[in-house]
Parts: sequence; structure tokens; C-alpha cells
Amino acid sequence: MIEGENLYKTSVIGAWVGIFSYALQIYYDFSAYSDMAVGLGSMLGFDYPENFDYPYISSSVTEFWRRWHITLGSFFRDYVYISLGGNRKHQFFNLFLVWFLTGLWHGASWNFVLWGLYFFVFLYIEKKFLLKVFKRVRILGWIFTSFVVLMGWVIFYNTDNASLTYMFKVLFGFSDRPVNDLFVNLTINEYFYLLLAASVGCMPLATYVKRRLNNLYNSGRIKMELAFITTCVFVLLVLFTSSAMLVANSYNPFLYFRF
Repeated sequence: MIEGENLYKTSVIGAWVGIFSYALQIYYDFSAYSDMAVGLGSMLGFDYPENFDYPYISSSVTEFWRRWHITLGSFFRDYVYISLGGNRKHQFFNLFLVWFLTGLWHGASWNFVLWGLYFFVFLYIEKKFLLKVFKRVRILGWIFTSFVVLMGWVIFYNTDNASLTYMFKVLFGFSDRPVNDLFVNLTINEYFYLLLAASVGCMPLATYVKRRLNNLYNSGRIKMELAFITTCVFVLLVLFTSSAMLVANSYNPFLYFRF
């Protein structure tokens, strides 16, 4: 994301690239952190639940929060929302309280509370009528959800009112900043393939390939050794590429160490 003096120098496209990149960064940061915990726990004999299930393919905000930070969502659902009556009584208040607490859980800052209440509004609207529309037209739901989530990350990231307000002005062309600039073009050219790979990685492509390999193996159309070698080559390629990029870059701690 863009911050400090760079925020007041960026172009419209630069602001959109920044929020898109931050959405990818926070997903990979937290999802990978959770996956490592699940893997290490499994090695030690502990069975931890999955915490992310490809949230960026969601066709509604409701579905997004069933796929993002699943353990936190399950905790608030079971111990706050359902305990207070869930959908049966006081639904508006129950949903409001859950998302107020969800925002507060991330930190004692106004932007986190605002971020939680922002999602409360869209979740309540969806429950009332939008979910019926999105079930019929999933692509419309995906576009809507992607936009809502991206705007949510703007609120989540900017901790002061001035930066948040200015960021929204830049994003929608209400500032004096140009549409494009040379720095953004150079950045996109340098990191285009990385952004493309990160975007593809948000989709359940690996899960699909794994399922296809299992089906081919079970049907006898592919040998187990070939499926194993294919998987190993892919994993080693990802490991090598990731290691090379880590060596080339400076230390960058987990985003969620802040919360």
C-alpha cells in the first residue's frame, strides 16, 4: 500500500495498483502463516483446521468471510452471534456487535472499528436481499465482493483520517493527481509477472491439478511415480523461486504480527 509522502505523489492507477498489491500481500502473508502453523502442528501430531479457503473467489461478502480467517469467524459466530440469538432474534444488533468486536480485535484504533462496521453494513444488506441476486448471477456477486473487499482494505490500512480520505479521493479521481505516471509504469513492468502469478495463486488451481492427478491415478491412466514426480518438481520450483526472491529482498515481517 502507499503511505507517507508517496500517498500524495501517486497517480490514480498507482493507487489502484497499491490497494490491489496490498490485498495480495495480506492474503499471502496471513494464509501462508496459517498454513505453516497447520503443517508444523501436523508434524507434531496436532490437527489444526484450515484458516483460509481461497477467499478471493467469493461471490458474496458473506461467502468471503466464510473463507477468510475461518477460525476467528467461527469463534465469533459460535460464542457471540449464536449465543445472542443469531438470526432468530435481534439479528441487526447481533451482527452489529460481532463486527464491532471483530474490528476491535484487530486493534484499539478507530480505523479497525470502522472497518468492522463497514463490513457489518454490507453483510446486513446481503442478508436482506442481495444474496438472492448473487446466487442467480455469480459473476455480478464476485465483482461486487471484490470491490467491497478492496475498499475495506483501504480502511484497514490507513490509520488516520487524513490519509484515508485522501486515498479515496485519489482512487476515484477527486484529487489533483494525474491518472498515470512514469513510476507506476516502471513498477508494473518490473513486477507484472509476480502480480500475475500471485493473482493466479489466489485461485484453487493447485487444488484442481491435484484432483485431476488423483483422478488420473485412480483410473489407471497415469502412474503413481509420474504424479509424484510432477508434484515434487512443481513444489521445488516454487521453493527455489521463493528462496531467490527472499534473498534478493530485505527483511519484511509478517503483517499480522501487528494484531
